[in-house]
Order: sequence, then C-alpha cells, then structure tokens
Amino acid sequence: MSPAGISMFYGAREIETALAETVNPTETTDKVARIGVFRVRKPARVVDLGRLPAVPSIFDPRPESTRERAELGFLHGFRRDLSKRIERDNRIHTEYVPTQVVSEFLRRVFRGHDGRAAEGLAFDSAQAVGGRNIVLFVDNRQCVEQGANDPTGGGTVLELVATEQRPISGRSDSPGRYGDPEPDDPSVAHSDACTVASQRS
Repeated sequence: MSPAGISMFYGAREIETALAETVNPTETTDKVARIGVFRVRKPARVVDLGRLPAVPSIFDPRPESTRERAELGFLHGFRRDLSKRIERDNRIHTEYVPTQVVSEFLRRVFRGHDGRAAEGLAFDSAQAVGGRNIVLFVDNRQCVEQGANDPTGGGTVLELVATEQRPISGRSDSPGRYGDPEPDDPSVAHSDACTVASQRS
C-alpha cells in the first residue's frame, strides 16, 4: 500500500492475522515470530473499508444515487484491491500503484466534514479469513515504548504494550491461525490494540 520510502504502520486486529500477513505459508521450515501489541494513546480517525454502504441500484429513484453509485463503486473496488493477495517474490509490482495513490490521497489531501485528516485504514485480510488489517499513517518516530514521552507534541502515537515470541511451523489446521493463541492475548482484550509480527529464521 505504501510507496517505496514512505513509512506506514502495518498491523492487524488479531495476532493470527498479523502472522498470516507476515509469514509465507508455503514455507515449512521452523521459524520464530516476534509479536508486538500496540495501543494508540488517543482515538485515531481510521477509514473503515469494511463498513462501506452498499452501492445503490441503478433503479434507485433518489437524485443523489448516481453520484453515490460512482463514489461507492470506486471505494468498493479500492477495498477489493487492498485485500488482494500479494505475490511474495521480492519484486516491485506496478499493479499496486493505484492503491498507493489512493492511500496517499487519504493521508495527505482528504479531510472529513470537521476538517480532520484520516489517520489510517482498516480492511479485510487477504491471508486470514475473517481477519482485519489496520494501516496507520505513522512512522517509527511515532512508535514508542510503554510510558515513554510523546515525541509528536499531541499527534498519533502507538505505544508498545506487550511482546511475545512464538514458534511457527507452516500453517496450522485452522485457516488463518498459526500455533495456539495465548489465553491472555492482549490484542483480544482491548479494542484499541493492534498487533504486528515479524519473522526470524
């Protein structure tokens, strides 16, 4: 979603989704994932593409339905493009450029009725059935240790609240899940938490 050189935070609502989005499911060699659970310190305005209204019918008699069909049709297409599976071949894929352009528009130009900018996107995972991805328009300077001072002077800050290490050995029997979830998984207990995973050999 982000062009080369543009930093964004890629996370998920569930640990299993973060792992599914990060780990190549075709690999069967044992790996270890380092999982971080982050919490936003204040509410962030996120464009939730999973809550789009349906595209109006061509038979809708309302005068505004023509405009709504075009706008909602575009947004539904954007959501589908975001949720497409990404080829894991370490190549730059130009077919992702349109989603990058729209994401940058939402980040730099779009403003709500109150003048506030969007601070991120939420959309369905292509790798984990029922999983939700969250992208926040922040960089590493806005990700801090728990209890650290705010480096932004009031901007969006992600606070690291928990970490864990989990062994991975290919896909588990349940779609979108890798290993057994922890019983006290903090990403499930808190609605404002999101997770990110990275893999190590």
